[in-house]
Amino acid sequence: MSTGAEERIELARQWITAFTTNRHPDLGRDGVVCPYTTRALRRRYLTFHAFDAGTGDDAMVAFVRRLRDDIAGRAGALGSDAVYLVRIAVPYGLPDADLKAMVGRVHARTRAEFVEGGYMAGDFWPDHAAGGLHNPAFRPFASPLPLFGVRHMVTADLAFFCMPDVPPDVRVDYLARYRRVFGDGLNAHWTQRLVEAETRARREQRAA
Repeated sequence: MSTGAEERIELARQWITAFTTNRHPDLGRDGVVCPYTTRALRRRYLTFHAFDAGTGDDAMVAFVRRLRDDIAGRAGALGSDAVYLVRIAVPYGLPDADLKAMVGRVHARTRAEFVEGGYMAGDFWPDHAAGGLHNPAFRPFASPLPLFGVRHMVTADLAFFCMPDVPPDVRVDYLARYRRVFGDGLNAHWTQRLVEAETRARREQRAA
């Protein structure tokens, strides 16, 4: 691993550890920024993986798919704990503006595929404009360097597919993928929330 890659992995580690496991005044709710990541770190299930961005987009797509497959391969031995497996791709070797663009392109290419299979693909970079679930002014995806995260999808991820800045047709598509993943396994609370989200998305889709 190159020195640049090692430095970027350490920066990513410091940010995720300090940011996600602490409170934030703009979060919009009580508690730490990400209880899920806090548990993943505590169990040592979150790992960092350097990627040489000079090899191009197709190589990064293959790389993050391998990270997903690694999670799938380890899941059976961990039982219910498998849900906390997280892989973070840390690209290096290009200017940050190019790395940001690459992460964005790879995320756009893989997100639907990952969700269909029950995984979440996360894009992070400096000044990321996506708002938080509880406060649209909060910026949970604004990391100090471009990163790409992979983890299992959980029922609470429904909220990410209902964000108001997501176009209605995209919401309809991803809610259908979510339903295919969890299906009859949802309890009454999440079933009701899903039905409400689907109804709202379809109504807005027709209106558009």
